[in-house]
This record gives sequence, C-alpha cells and structure tokens, in this order.
Amino acid sequence: MLARIISLRFQIQVHLSPRYSTKEFCDLALLFLPIRMTTEEHKKFGAGLWFETVWKMYEVVEMGNKWGEELPNLFATLAYTNPDFMDWSPLYDVLFTRAIRAMGLSIRESKVIVGDAGSALSLGGIARMIVATLGGPYGCQRHLERMMQLVEPFMHPSNESSHTLLVLVFLQNVLQETVNRYREERTKSHKRKVPKEFYLTDSDIEKFTDAILQSLLYSLYTKDATTTKAPARLVMILGSLCPGRVFPRFFEHAYPAIFAVDEPHRLTQTLDCLFEVVFLIARDSNPEIKRLKMEKDWVREMEEQRSPTSPIAQYSLEKLSESMPFDIETRLTSFRCHIFYFLEMLIEGIDINDVAKANIAIHNLTLIFFIVPILDYSGCIDYHDDLTDEEKALCKISVRLPVLAEMALDKMLGIVESLAVTAPKDSSSVIGSFCVSV
Repeated sequence: MLARIISLRFQIQVHLSPRYSTKEFCDLALLFLPIRMTTEEHKKFGAGLWFETVWKMYEVVEMGNKWGEELPNLFATLAYTNPDFMDWSPLYDVLFTRAIRAMGLSIRESKVIVGDAGSALSLGGIARMIVATLGGPYGCQRHLERMMQLVEPFMHPSNESSHTLLVLVFLQNVLQETVNRYREERTKSHKRKVPKEFYLTDSDIEKFTDAILQSLLYSLYTKDATTTKAPARLVMILGSLCPGRVFPRFFEHAYPAIFAVDEPHRLTQTLDCLFEVVFLIARDSNPEIKRLKMEKDWVREMEEQRSPTSPIAQYSLEKLSESMPFDIETRLTSFRCHIFYFLEMLIEGIDINDVAKANIAIHNLTLIFFIVPILDYSGCIDYHDDLTDEEKALCKISVRLPVLAEMALDKMLGIVESLAVTAPKDSSSVIGSFCVSV
C-alpha cells in the first residue's frame, strides 16, 4: 500500500511540483521504498509499482543536481539484490551518459564542460550501479568498454586537467565495488543469494580489467600532488583481481621507464607503483592463472643488456642452465623471476645525484629484501624431489641474491662516503666520484 501511495504521489510530483518538493520526495523514496525483497515480491508489491516512475524522475534531471543525486544508489541496490527483476539494458545509455558528465569530461575546443560538475556527487552511486550490472544475461560490459575508450585519451598525461581527479574517483569507486562483489561471490562463506548465472565469471573479470587498465596506467604519471599516490594503489587492487592481465601490461611500462634516463617523473611514479605491487609479483605462483604474453621478452632483454663486468654476469641464465637438464629461461612462467631483474635495476638507480630516484629505489629495495630472504637456495634442488621445473629454476637463480645484496650495500655505503666528502669547487668533479679530494 505504501509503495502504491508513493508511486501515485511521485507521478503527481513529476508534473506539478516545484523543485524543492521533488527533492523531498526523492529523499522519502530512499527512506521508505522497499528494496530487500524477493524478485516475485518486487513484481507484485515492490519495485514493480514504483521503479518506472522513480527512473523517470532521474531522467528528468537532464543537467545539474537539482534532485536525484542519491537515486543511483537506490537503483544499484535493487540491481544488486535482484538482478533478475528486469532487463537492465534499456537503462545503460542514460546511466553511462550520466557517468561521463559526472566525470567532467570536456570537448577539446575551448574546453567546454559536458554537464554539471555538481553531478560528480552521484559518481559513487553510478559506480555501484555499473558494477551491480556487470556480467549475467543483461551485463553492461559493452557499454563500460565504450565509455572507457572515450575516457582513455583524457587520462593521457598530456591531457591532465580537473577531470583527472573525477575519473580517478570514479575508478576507485568501481574497483572498490568490484572487490566487494568478488568477495561476496567467491570468498565469503555466505555467498550472494542470486541465481548463479548473475555471478561474475573469470571472463567477466578479464574484460573488466582490460577496459579500465590502460586509463589506470596513464594515471600513474599524473603530476597533481593530491592524486599521485592513488593510481598506484588502484593498479595494485586491480592486480590482485586479475594478475595475469595487469602485471604484463605494468611490466611494459616499468622496464622502459627504468631504462629511460631523461624522464625522471615517469621513473619515480613507476617505482612508486612497483612498491605497491611488488608483494603480489613476488607471491605469484598459481599455475592456473592465464598470463598475458608481453610484447617484448624483458627477461631476455635484461640478460642481453647486462654489462659483462657486472658481478651478476657469471650467474647469467645461459651459464646457470649448463648445470640443469633444461633451459632455465623456458621454465620461468610466473612473474616471480622479475624480482631478480628489478633488484638489479633498482641497485643501479641508487644515485646521489638524483635524490628522488635514490630514495624510491632504496625504498623498493628495502621492501624486496624484507619479503625475499637473502639466501642462496640453489642447493635445495639436491634435497627436494617434489619441486616443479620453475621452482628449480628459481632456486638456481637465487644464487644471485647474496651478490645483489652486497651490490646494494656497496652502493649505499658509497653514498654515505660521498656525503662525507667536501662539495666540489668546480664542474670537473662530480659528487659520488671517489676521486674528489677531501
């Protein structure tokens, strides 16, 4: 009865009421309209009576935030608890258009804002609605992909503007809701009580990851101090959901950034992200994960780029494979092996002439040495016959760890010694060179 009364009053308010009364009725809807019901109950005396009217009210607010900022939360709760209530597909055009406007995306010519910035308050509810309708027979995956294709150019570092923060807020909300849904469908003892066909599949998660990953990777290089830390954490969250697709793409950004010597901001931001994801990389051991193939074989590239005078040269994969019945490089299927190469590059990054790079490099080294015991495990192969070929290969490569630790210590002690040296009086001497006179 309450739903019928409110439905009737809503129909009157849509056409007759002033703006403030309509907002009051929207607030009443959030308080009193029943949501936690079965699908059959909704169709008889629940959302079946009021949904069409309330959605119409949401559509009426074409621009601005006169009312309805919280209505997406109402729709999201209904779509999440009763995904089989209706075919949600007809709503997607309006929903994703509102999302684009709420993120404050602009047209390049004269930077005209598309929509009202006040609608950014509804980003959380829109994100909930999008995640609630992912997967299943009425999934919004295709609309999400199309929207992120539009968003992607705006997240390029050269296009950084006021919209960058709003897009990151949206992505953060989407990721948080996706993680919550993943936990309720896969890890919690009390699973989500909906038909199994509406559960997220591995394919759904992979498509979702592919849709938002590039925008997240672009956002790593934002220069806004208020957002510089957020993208790295979002990449870490996405990496925990779908490591097989996130980390190969991250490596394709990380290795070139570390090799580059003329882009300090790109390097420091990449190393900040590495600090967030290095633990997930180090523990990657699930053979069932489908790992995306990288465009470039960075393990082979690192082996070829290494200087012959490096202390690690005597422990190259080629030389280590001589004592093994197989080629070690062909057995490195997980991401764990990249830890050894990141260690090499981070040690090279300890440079007193670039304090920011040295600081983040030492920060990463500290974490890696904390999670990876600095021991030579190559002898384990002789005592354990239950190791896989990859585990044997990693044990063999671990002979580098004590050497890498010694190299890192030498670098850091070198900085300490350099700091005790009198500053050079002319440009012919460089801080960090032990030829400077005291």
